[in-house]
Amino acid sequence: MKKRKSDNMSAAEFRAQYVDQEEHGLQARCVKWFRRQYPQLLLVAVPNAAKRSFKLAAMLKAEGMLSGFPDLILCFPSGEYGALFIEMKTVNGTPSPEQIVVHAYLRAAGYLVIMPRTFEEFQSQVNQYLNP
Repeated sequence: MKKRKSDNMSAAEFRAQYVDQEEHGLQARCVKWFRRQYPQLLLVAVPNAAKRSFKLAAMLKAEGMLSGFPDLILCFPSGEYGALFIEMKTVNGTPSPEQIVVHAYLRAAGYLVIMPRTFEEFQSQVNQYLNP
């Protein structure tokens, strides 16, 4: 009988993988909605959370990848903000220490950082940002 990858995982690793998949699904749904709703605007993903080899991770860090950087950037000014940074989290997800530091820096620099936990929160917060 062939072993599955999950057979060798700890419970914490299995939960983390499940949360990653859940966040992926939420983010993909939100981006799909956004691109249909606002096709003229630029919403960009920052794929920091992807699993990589040590060598590739080192290369990307050398190129400027930063742990804790938000998942999405809406490159459009609104009201007092020059751009919107979006950190996708599941209902039970919590920001990492690196995310807390980066988000505080971005807020201090005058950007808006949001952390929607559901599709409806994403819609509401993005619409509120774009229609102050």
